[in-house]
Amino acid sequence: MQIYQIKGFKGLLAFILAVVGVAILSVLLPSFIAQVFWNAIVFEGLGGPEIGLLQGALLWSASLILFKLVANPQISFQFKKMKDPNDRDQHHGS
Repeated sequence: MQIYQIKGFKGLLAFILAVVGVAILSVLLPSFIAQVFWNAIVFEGLGGPEIGLLQGALLWSASLILFKLVANPQISFQFKKMKDPNDRDQHHGS
């Protein structure tokens, strides 16, 4: 593990700018892109509702979650046919 030392006001300012930059690149930019694409396709093209930046962030989050579930499913459902308890009584009762 590597430890970085922040020295003085310039170091603190550089750290804050780095955190803000990462937040912008990883959250706000994809949210803005999702908003623009939605508004271009659905709002202007199909006459649907227009969305804002927060709704773009929610759309982006939902897209990431669905992509994660489809691309690398961690949850699997298994269905097994259970024997009907009434069938056993009918076969042995006659």
